[in-house]
Amino acid sequence: MIRNLSRQTLLAENEYYALGFRDRLQGMIGRRFERAMDCMVFPACNSIHMFFMGMELDAVFLDRENRIVKRVTAKPWRIYWGGRKAYCVLELPAGRGDEAMCRVGDVLDLNGEACREKMKENGKIRHFTFSSPELPDGKKV
Repeated sequence: MIRNLSRQTLLAENEYYALGFRDRLQGMIGRRFERAMDCMVFPACNSIHMFFMGMELDAVFLDRENRIVKRVTAKPWRIYWGGRKAYCVLELPAGRGDEAMCRVGDVLDLNGEACREKMKENGKIRHFTFSSPELPDGKKV
């Protein structure tokens, strides 16, 4: 689930994380947005290509703090770059960014736990440890 925290709107319910080389290269080529996948997320990415695409889509570029740095309606046969600050790209159905009132500067919640779990499932993260905060008396929370 991806939410716009700044505007309290919902962008996507069932996102798909493009983590492998093939998924990242293919993107939405030959795929359609549907209820089972209404957004494609490209972590550690600052540009997309629209070669061989038969449809427009909304591309939302985020920085490392999940703040929107650029938003475009991407057209087929073009390349889009989010700029030097862009770190992640969301591909959404055309018009979805307007419906969710996304603006540059808005902060999104990408539901980090889901992303971590999907990355672990795909073998991208082998070891994952969480540190627990300590109380003043030395006990862990």
